[in-house]
Amino acid sequence: MKTLLGRRAFRDLFVGQAVSALGDWMVTVALMALVLKLTRSSTAVGGVLVLRLVPAAIAGPLAARAAARWDRRRTMLTMDLFRAGIVAVIPFVAALWWVYVWAFVLEVASLVFLPPRDASIPDLAGDDPEELSLANGLILGSSYGTIPLGALAFAAVHAASPPHGYLGHHQYALVFWVDALTFLVSFAFVRRLTMLGGRTQTEAGHEQVRFRDAFEIPLVRAVMGPTIMVALGLGTLFSLGIKYIRDVLHASDAQFGVLIALFGVGAGIGLVLLRSLARGGGTLAVVQVGVAAQGATIAVMSFAPSVEIAFLGATAFGAATAWTLASGMSLLQENLSGDDRVLAFAVFHVLIRGGLAAAAIGSGVAADLLGVVRWPLVGRVAPERVVLACAEAAAAGASLEEVEAAARVAAARVRLVATMESLDRLAASGRVPNVAALAGRWVGLRPLFEFREGRARPLRPAFSREAALDRIVASWRVSRIDGARLHVAALHAQAEEEAKRLLEAVAGDVEPATAFVAAFSSVMVVHTGLGLVGLAWWWERTS
Repeated sequence: MKTLLGRRAFRDLFVGQAVSALGDWMVTVALMALVLKLTRSSTAVGGVLVLRLVPAAIAGPLAARAAARWDRRRTMLTMDLFRAGIVAVIPFVAALWWVYVWAFVLEVASLVFLPPRDASIPDLAGDDPEELSLANGLILGSSYGTIPLGALAFAAVHAASPPHGYLGHHQYALVFWVDALTFLVSFAFVRRLTMLGGRTQTEAGHEQVRFRDAFEIPLVRAVMGPTIMVALGLGTLFSLGIKYIRDVLHASDAQFGVLIALFGVGAGIGLVLLRSLARGGGTLAVVQVGVAAQGATIAVMSFAPSVEIAFLGATAFGAATAWTLASGMSLLQENLSGDDRVLAFAVFHVLIRGGLAAAAIGSGVAADLLGVVRWPLVGRVAPERVVLACAEAAAAGASLEEVEAAARVAAARVRLVATMESLDRLAASGRVPNVAALAGRWVGLRPLFEFREGRARPLRPAFSREAALDRIVASWRVSRIDGARLHVAALHAQAEEEAKRLLEAVAGDVEPATAFVAAFSSVMVVHTGLGLVGLAWWWERTS
């Protein structure tokens, strides 16, 4: 490796591509976060990866053939400038169609860039087969190994974005503009590769190698299955990971970035384990072990009760994925040569991109369908309370129509009073002016709101957290109906102890017919932020 990196031309390409890929994956995470903010849809988030990956899977071989006849250096320079401009304009319009259009165009530009880059590696690395293999591995690592670093960079740049002014209203703009700078860095390094200037022509009479010939190689067919499975798992993580972290575990964008970064840490662990336990791989059985480990890890992660457990799962997931991909590459490299190896790796990358795209959209659709296949009223405030009312009616032997009627009565009577830490999230979404949020922080206001009959309305704010909690209990006391049965839930977003105190205060006055502590719906938390706590209740008349 020292000899290879000692070649200035190859080092320039490698460094430029590593920086560019870092920004590329950083903005991929930003695109998913931006689409989730605009739509709250897992399917829409998956669509980002589809628009980034499908063009490469379909048109990759065609783009490679066309690139052989173009000036490679000039093509790469033009595409670097073009991509810098693309990512720079994305934050200016907050619309899903705008994001999708530019995500697609960005991938098309990358398609034009990649073939001349890969075609240039032999010219920069030399003719030694071992050096060429190492060079390909380094370039591949710069493309895919920067995934976790890009996610970590997204978290860092997003955290550094100022909360006020233009960047405050356009939360991910700084991320996109930093990515534009990484393309300019790539431009600067590629510009130094003057030996790549001139056109290359396909030799007359040279037998053309067809892409479909790869599928006639038995080893390629054997590796196809594990490769697709790994890509499906990886695509699922990227499509659902941000919503899983935010809505299921009630964590932040930064913690999603940490989760992806731990995936990279796990990848390094997986490569070390592969080298020490399986001596670098090279057998189909080793590949299959990695696939099985990845599947088991995903299953465990789906039941993770906390962010910390999810972090451990991400590390194990990265180890299993790196183990599988690296052992699969070793298997192809050790058993194939010449055109067969080139074709095998073309299929390898197409399957990875296609699998990522299929998983991205498929897992997103599945998540959204599961969100829809539920009782129509569950989406309302305090859905647990509605479901509990239905369960009570059903347990009493009620018919389906009577259960539905009980649900409607409960939903209509539920009242929620809650308090937030601040108005920052509402200001970020444009629901209240930024000046109101700023003033609230200065004087220590604790906003309160009431939700009843499908409508939210603000209440007079309190000047401390304790005063806000007292006001919530006071609102419940005023609503008391003599002789009625109380059904109450203390709801929270990572404020469980305060929720328990609210429930204890209620139980000290009236013994509830049903009572429990539960987490707020993710729909509420998205708009209000963590620290949300309140009471949801309704009175059931006995007559």
